[in-house]
Amino acid sequence: MGFTFWMWFASVTLLAAAVLMFYQGRKMSRFYREFDRIAVRAEGVVVEINWLSSEAERRSHQIHRGTAYPVVEFSLPSGQIIRAQTHTGRSPAPAKVGEQVTILYDPNQPEHLELLKNSGRDMMAPLYYVLAFGFVGFACFAIVLWFLLKVVMGIPI
Repeated sequence: MGFTFWMWFASVTLLAAAVLMFYQGRKMSRFYREFDRIAVRAEGVVVEINWLSSEAERRSHQIHRGTAYPVVEFSLPSGQIIRAQTHTGRSPAPAKVGEQVTILYDPNQPEHLELLKNSGRDMMAPLYYVLAFGFVGFACFAIVLWFLLKVVMGIPI
């Protein structure tokens, strides 16, 4: 297993990762497009911030507290009070405890809610697309490098 094998293996792996990232970005775009289509707007109050830290952050004792997931309390048109955590986290926290916020929630599942502003979800799908583009770029670089070394320069690799 020489250089040629590993260059092609790396290229195929990077292209597979690119396809996966593009698929995830597309899936997320579709999910939020459907959510935005059916979502109902409401006013709520942030009652708590749940912080989720990675294992690496906990082990390294970093000051950074992780990702903030606001817990919002709001009323449905029926008068029922709902208290739920947003599904998209952000750092820094998108709102403070006690802050009045506008939310979007799924009327069929009111516990699924997102902040209207500063939720971070606007950046999720484009992030996956950027990663996919980067993986394609690295794969192309590996193929061009192999071509230059093996074919153009005639190096026996």
